[in-house]
Amino acid sequence: MRARANPFRSENIDNLEYRFDEGSLGELIASMEQSGFRGAIVGRKGTGKTTLLRDLFRELQRRQIPVTLLRLQDDGSRRNLRKFRETMKDLPATHILLLDTAGLLNWWDWRRVQEESQKLRGLVISCHRPGRMPTLHTCQSTPRQLIRFTRSLAGEEACSEARLAQLFRRNRGNIRECFRELYNHFSEELST
Repeated sequence: MRARANPFRSENIDNLEYRFDEGSLGELIASMEQSGFRGAIVGRKGTGKTTLLRDLFRELQRRQIPVTLLRLQDDGSRRNLRKFRETMKDLPATHILLLDTAGLLNWWDWRRVQEESQKLRGLVISCHRPGRMPTLHTCQSTPRQLIRFTRSLAGEEACSEARLAQLFRRNRGNIRECFRELYNHFSEELST
């Protein structure tokens, strides 16, 4: 089977939009404006933080608000601070920086990021735990979200609700991990 035929291929997952249980993207942006475009998107792994930052990036661009999205890497090296500094070199003060996975930075590097980003119009980060900046939004996943995403990607009959709820529990609410399992399941199913 070709990966292109799998409804859970990365291209499809990357095109999903964040789904708010309460509120909307517009309301979140209004809240960001009130906070001076400074704050955090918080949530456990696989709850949609990266997706929400990507949606914010697109919407701010659509509104012609200068914005840059920077995703740090979980490779245990000091490259993240260098990557941040390289980005900051060319960033005008009119920009908002969306910094994905800021929780990867150690305390010292985080202090440098805070200090160096003061020149910007705003800094919005994603992290797993609250505390680095005031929380703008908390991402939470639910079995209902997994069911809706699965149906939108693979159709109504793709998997039973009970099976998806079990998958959600087994992966402790990490929808990204659920998608990986569903990808593998559909790969096996389509190759037989």
